[in-house]
Amino acid sequence: MHIPQTLKNNRIRTLFNTPEERHAFVIGFGEGSNPLPAKYLPWADQLDCLKSEYQYYSFGRGCGLATLLILIAWLIKFCVR
Repeated sequence: MHIPQTLKNNRIRTLFNTPEERHAFVIGFGEGSNPLPAKYLPWADQLDCLKSEYQYYSFGRGCGLATLLILIAWLIKFCVR
């Protein structure tokens, strides 16, 4: 399969390619999908993976929150009548 040169140099290929990035995303997703206050805060002492990959943690929190809101909307739509 021929891949165009513009896609070969694309930075998307480096997305989630290290364990630290995936770990930070999973922690963020877990906290975002939890209605309780966050355990890890940007100004507090954090895990090493969160210090170096905070953008993945933030993205995971956003995805977790979106998942929680979709689940709540689904429950309201189909379970509350």
